[in-house]
Amino acid sequence: MNMNTIASTMIGLSVATLAPTAHAAVTAGTSSGVGIDVGVSALSLVDLDVGPLAQSSGTAPAAYSTTNFVATVNSSVVLGSVAATDDGDGAINTSASSDVDGSSGAKLATSNATVNGLGVTLIPGIVLTPDFLSITSDTITSTSSSSGDFGSLVSTGSAIIENLSITIAGTDLLVGINNPSPNTVIVDAGGIAGLTIVLNEQIPSGDGISSTGMTTNALRVSLDAITVGAVSGLTGDIVIGQTTSGLAAVPEPAVSLLGGLGLIGLLRRRRS
Repeated sequence: MNMNTIASTMIGLSVATLAPTAHAAVTAGTSSGVGIDVGVSALSLVDLDVGPLAQSSGTAPAAYSTTNFVATVNSSVVLGSVAATDDGDGAINTSASSDVDGSSGAKLATSNATVNGLGVTLIPGIVLTPDFLSITSDTITSTSSSSGDFGSLVSTGSAIIENLSITIAGTDLLVGINNPSPNTVIVDAGGIAGLTIVLNEQIPSGDGISSTGMTTNALRVSLDAITVGAVSGLTGDIVIGQTTSGLAAVPEPAVSLLGGLGLIGLLRRRRS
C-alpha cells in the first residue's frame, strides 16, 4: 500500500469518525376524541343515529391543540334514546393535540374524551316491557397517547368509568362498575346471542419503530342481527368515549452516508 492509498484510507475513516450521530425525525402526528357515536338500526323502525358528538381532531405538522364540547344531549326515537347531562363543564368535553412540528426529537400526540351523566336505552318500555337495554354512568373518560422518536415509539390508552350500570331485559348485568381492566369483553351478554359489550377497549397499531397508534373505546356495545320480541334485525354500535392517537417517524442518515463517502474515496484510490 503506497502513501496515497494510506492517505485516502485515513480520510475515509476520519469522515466516518467525525460524522455526527444519526438523528431521527417524527414526521407526522394525529389524534382525535369523540364523546358519543351511536348508530343502531332495526327493521321497520327509524334508526337511532347520534353522533359523532363533540369531535376534536388534528393532524401534524404543524403542531395543534383543539377542544370541543356539547352542553347537553337528548335524542330520542322509537328505537331508543341517548342522553348526557351537564355537570357544570358540559355534557361532553373532548380535546386533541400534538407537538409534531418537523423538528427532531421525541414528540407527542394525545386525545381525551369525557361524557357526563350518560343514559342510553334501546327498545324502551313503550315498545317492549321492560327496556331491552339500559346503560347509565356518572362519568366516562377515554384517553389515548402516542410518544417517542424513531426506534422507540409507544402508545398507551386508558379509560375511567364511574358507576356504570347495564341492564338487559330488566336484569342487571353490571352494577356500579368502576375503572374496568383493559379489554374487558362480555360476549352474548345477558344470554343474548349477538350482543357484545367491551369495556376499556384498547386497540394498538404500528411496529413501535417507525409507527405507533392507539384507539381507546371506553365503552362499546355491538349488536349483530338481534331479534327482540317483534323487533328484528337489531344491528349497530354504541361507542362512548372514543380516542385515537398516532405517530410516524423516519431515520435521518448521517454516519452511514458520510462513512460511505470515505469508503468510496478508498476504493477509488485502490483502483488507481
